[in-house]
Amino acid sequence: MGCTLNLNGVDDAGPNFWADDSTGMLYLYFTRNLTPTDPNSFKIHVSTCTTDLASCNQQQLWSPAVYVTELNFVGARDTRTAIRRRDGLEMIISSNRTGTVGGLDLWVATRASAQDPWSIPLNLNQDNSDKCAAEGDSNCPVINTTFNDSAPALSWDGQTLIFWSNRAGGFGFNDLYVTTR
Repeated sequence: MGCTLNLNGVDDAGPNFWADDSTGMLYLYFTRNLTPTDPNSFKIHVSTCTTDLASCNQQQLWSPAVYVTELNFVGARDTRTAIRRRDGLEMIISSNRTGTVGGLDLWVATRASAQDPWSIPLNLNQDNSDKCAAEGDSNCPVINTTFNDSAPALSWDGQTLIFWSNRAGGFGFNDLYVTTR
């Protein structure tokens, strides 16, 4: 994707694409590690493009990456974004920030519109608990465990979440799990 996005000596990974149909703006969220020897220096960045996807890619029209302040936590690894494709108002990330249950947890950030900044991410267990309490549901799903829970993939409508975990009871080192709302 050219030197605008790919920097020498830097790890760029975990891309996630979203198109804002109301404005025609394209967003490419990804993680960048400016200090490859430090696994906790992965941070979330975004690049934008205002033309069609093929032109953005083939003509390298993506903007320089911008650090997304509200999604990142100093001293923590913030990676693997999953954005709700229909409206772009919810993002799930992997992080080992303060408040994590295990090594890596899934966290959720929201925003009122695609032009608004993201909320500070909330641990997905807490988010589920808050929603269940508001609905009077005492059987709330627990997503994050004392193990690593990471690499979210969120369905277009935001109802299905697939992620990997190395929790006990699996079939190998990292196994895929699915949960629905």
